[in-house]
Amino acid sequence: MKTLVTALLFTTLFVNCRGAASSNAFDAAEDAIGNNKFEKARELYRQAADKDPNRKQRDRALLALANIEWRVFHEDAAARTTLARVAADSSEYANALSERARMESERAADFTTAQKFAHDAVAAAKKRDDRRRALITEAIVTIEPLLRARRAKECTDATSLRTTVASMRGLIERDGPLLTLTGRLFDAALLLDDGPSMLDAWRWYYGLAPGTPTTALLAAPEATLTRLLPAWRGASASTAERRELGLALAASRFFPQAALILTDPCAREPLPHDSEVDTIVAYTEALRRIHDTANEYYRRVALGKGDKGILHGRVDEEGRALARWLGQRDYSQKALMSELQKRFGTVITLGETSNVSDIHLGHSVIDEQRSVEQYGRTATLRFIALDGIVSNGYHEWAFDGRSGDGGWAADGTIYQVRPMYADGPVRLWLSVADRESRAEEDQKIAEETERDVARAAVQPIRGFRGLELRMRRQDAERLLAAYPQRDAFIAHARDEKFATSIWSHEGRHSIDHKYEKRLKSEELEYRAKLSEVALTPAPRNALYGGILADVSSPTPHGRANRRLVEGVTAWMRANAVAGLDPAKPLMPQIDKLSDEQLRAAFRSLDPYARNVTAIR
Repeated sequence: MKTLVTALLFTTLFVNCRGAASSNAFDAAEDAIGNNKFEKARELYRQAADKDPNRKQRDRALLALANIEWRVFHEDAAARTTLARVAADSSEYANALSERARMESERAADFTTAQKFAHDAVAAAKKRDDRRRALITEAIVTIEPLLRARRAKECTDATSLRTTVASMRGLIERDGPLLTLTGRLFDAALLLDDGPSMLDAWRWYYGLAPGTPTTALLAAPEATLTRLLPAWRGASASTAERRELGLALAASRFFPQAALILTDPCAREPLPHDSEVDTIVAYTEALRRIHDTANEYYRRVALGKGDKGILHGRVDEEGRALARWLGQRDYSQKALMSELQKRFGTVITLGETSNVSDIHLGHSVIDEQRSVEQYGRTATLRFIALDGIVSNGYHEWAFDGRSGDGGWAADGTIYQVRPMYADGPVRLWLSVADRESRAEEDQKIAEETERDVARAAVQPIRGFRGLELRMRRQDAERLLAAYPQRDAFIAHARDEKFATSIWSHEGRHSIDHKYEKRLKSEELEYRAKLSEVALTPAPRNALYGGILADVSSPTPHGRANRRLVEGVTAWMRANAVAGLDPAKPLMPQIDKLSDEQLRAAFRSLDPYARNVTAIR
């Protein structure tokens, strides 16, 4: 499969590129990763680990250094030595143990050692987030060898996972339905034949609380899961029941789990072969190989040795093999993609993101079309949300999941990478409503606000983490005041993010493509971000979620963001803003603007808004 989409307009979440002139070695290392300079990042993390005056920051640097040592450079011994430098009395000690567990699992497949370190991390964790991370790591390194055995057609005893199921359910009850929790719960429950927990995990994963409407694409699978799972008999289930459940899981984009059900070596009798079952199993295996190929290619890109021809060639090989499974005598990429999209909701792009060739492969779970209107102009917008993500491009791999591509636009359709958004509302709730999480967030805000002063002295327009955190807190406080109950808070936060990032931002793209045929990428992004802030109930959300983070990168997004900040700070100079100190750099003071002032500032920059007297 070659390039399927040629014009990609990526929206990146949680960008870590914070400017070329960082005020300390740790920030500069983050910048280096954003610019694909891992050798430089490694040296800068070493400097931060040795010289940063803050012990916590030194230990954070050690963790980041170890991560790229084992994950990028495959220097496992060096990573072990680095992690061992984090002392037992450090606030980062539990995280160092979790990182060691993950390394032993992913690099050496030494699950006994990994489980030991994960268990020690759980025991050492004192903070809520650290304990959650340790428990998730423990669940992963406990589940993974059992999953591998099942895929190798070995029937293994999974009774040890009862503790994992209880642990994940307890965390979901305490912290909310974070994807890492619900996903691990589903896998453990599947191996245990615990149908009720599988159903709960599946519903939590997709945010389907009681009374919540199910999307059209998930309605049929949900009905099947709701009928089969409460009384699921696992290995004792009939072949007809196992086939029906496997097909439903595949239809809901749970492909690895579907294949485990369809090929369960513990089953009383194997499923008879048929083309539908065999195709799902073959497709799942192809997805796993593409995932592994992409990750190794990304690692080689980070080392300066990436060859996109190898990536494209291997993906094309998988496509040809799948075409044979589907009975296509004469291979046609177009025909194959049409069939995969019809059967599995497959969406794949081989293109470039920020000058790096990469692959995005996921599966549609929402597909709907709406009319959007802004400033008297209308357009039609088709929206597709993707899950079952196999690869979300190089950027997410480079930052080890801390950052990633949120979506793209192509041929009049908006594609959203759902996992990049799904946890945001839950984490926002925890940051303001949970006492321990709020206290930790308070400390982060104070620390990063202090660092912002030093950052601003070097570079008055750049990423200011303290500013982002303060605006995030302000937004969370607004929501909490209106919706003090967790489910309502999360639901409204999710709806607001959707309205901001999709109907306002991507809707503006659709309008501009209709009315302004010759706009370049930077101008398109600039205008979409204007709408994202001005035409939303949550203007702060758009700012701390992306605009403020990347104002220095040479990408269309980075250049657009810088123009926005320059425009807003000019508006601040010309208008009365309570508490503003004009003698200090203005960008770190953007949080002093009220929501209506933010909307007014962004409207003042919009060529459409200037010609409209009544703003909707």
